[in-house]
Amino acid sequence: MIFPHVYTSANNPFQTVTVIVGLFGSLSVVMKIVVQFVVRWIRNQTRSHPGRTVLINYPPVQRRVTNFWHTAKSKLSELNLFKTELSWDDDQRHRREILTTRLYLLLLIIAVIVVLIYTCIDTQTEIIKVLNPSQEVFDQLRSHPQYSSTLDCPCTNITVHYQSFIFIKPYYHQLCSSDFVTRNSTWISLLYSSTAGIDYAYNDYRLFAASHFELLSSLCTLVDETIPLP
Repeated sequence: MIFPHVYTSANNPFQTVTVIVGLFGSLSVVMKIVVQFVVRWIRNQTRSHPGRTVLINYPPVQRRVTNFWHTAKSKLSELNLFKTELSWDDDQRHRREILTTRLYLLLLIIAVIVVLIYTCIDTQTEIIKVLNPSQEVFDQLRSHPQYSSTLDCPCTNITVHYQSFIFIKPYYHQLCSSDFVTRNSTWISLLYSSTAGIDYAYNDYRLFAASHFELLSSLCTLVDETIPLP
């Protein structure tokens, strides 16, 4: 007998990382294609507007932190994941490739955050199958508020074999084991021979004794074949 019950459990961090890594490849291919068209359209819309350089005076901080910040900012501002040979002598194409990289990274980060939040919040349903549960286990799960509504105990057999709860041990009448009704009984043969050529009264038992014992012999044989001894 299979005994399933259902419960919910939150996804573990390892599964979350696995899902993100698996989706990274497909997201990268899709966004590389989409981002290029989006940036090209944006550049076409803003091509007539000259760019302006804005200078921001940052407050003084420690020199090493400032140098690291400016270096990292410069590297990130010039990061180009879509660099081609055509952009070496074309500043406009080079600028478009940088914008494409920024938009691509932004969409990638958003997608990773969405997947991370979904996999952390989402719950999954697992089915546990218990083979041949005891009555105590069944009562515990049935009384549990979380499992009582989802508990299921299907039957492996539509019907139950009689031998699992019924035991038949026949007891035959001693007549069936006597010489009066055994097969090829000498007693029945003698009855037939003794009544041959003799006229008895209609109520004389000897008149139909042979047929009577023959019938009893047939009944005992039928019972023995139908319900054999164990």
